[in-house]
Amino acid sequence: MLGWVEDDADGRSVLMRSGLGRIASLLPVGSGDEHEEHLFHTVVIEVEPTPGRPRSVRLSTKARVIEGAALHREAQAGLADQEKRAWLIAWHRHSWVPVEVPITSLDLQSDTQAWLVSLEQVRTDVEDASNFQGAGGQGYE
Repeated sequence: MLGWVEDDADGRSVLMRSGLGRIASLLPVGSGDEHEEHLFHTVVIEVEPTPGRPRSVRLSTKARVIEGAALHREAQAGLADQEKRAWLIAWHRHSWVPVEVPITSLDLQSDTQAWLVSLEQVRTDVEDASNFQGAGGQGYE
């Protein structure tokens, strides 16, 4: 997982993190309307371990999406197919948190709200080397 800090359009710091993982769950936020529809869902992503670094605990991260939006549909697809996806999440401070406090000093669960910015399936298509056609149209063995 990678992390960095950016400034938003209003000059407030935003914590950005990206990585690879699989969708572990998609949960409605709050109580639904009269049709049991929810405005937001929380996407829970099981984070892939960093190659070459052993990890004894599972790591997951959560972010919100708007129901019916493209990111919500991609999260639904990821939950169904369990394929690895590249994700990007932005943590924005709540309006009551002073701008002077660095975002890296905040409690991310209580002082910020995480929003899923992107979610894309990772393509791991690997061609069979025995079918590779080199120069002259001959395969390599």
